[in-house]
Amino acid sequence: MKHITTCLIILTALTIIITGCRKETVYSKTFTGKIVYNACGTVVIQVTNDIGTIGTSSWAVPNSTQTYQNAFMVKNYCYVDEFLRTNRAKTDISFRVSKDDRTGGNNCAVYTCFVAGPAASGYIYDIN
Repeated sequence: MKHITTCLIILTALTIIITGCRKETVYSKTFTGKIVYNACGTVVIQVTNDIGTIGTSSWAVPNSTQTYQNAFMVKNYCYVDEFLRTNRAKTDISFRVSKDDRTGGNNCAVYTCFVAGPAASGYIYDIN
């Protein structure tokens, strides 16, 4: 009985340490940024806080001389597109990043063109 109690105490302590002492990851932070490109199903955000955490160091707009630092391509274009329809003048945003699409998928009309965004990309949610 004494060994069972000791094992339960150790197991409980390990569980608390493992689940309670996690470092903050990119998936738990709120980022701020500016929408710098929105065309052809490609949305690019220039991250303005936590520089170097999720963005590509430098991205040049194709067929342009415009370059952005700390650029991040949004994989769930339709979510951002819907947000921009109701917030047309808003380019400075806050958002969270996810490994998977939490917004219901991409289901919107996109022009039949292609623009290569930056290498850094992910799904965003909780956009404001």
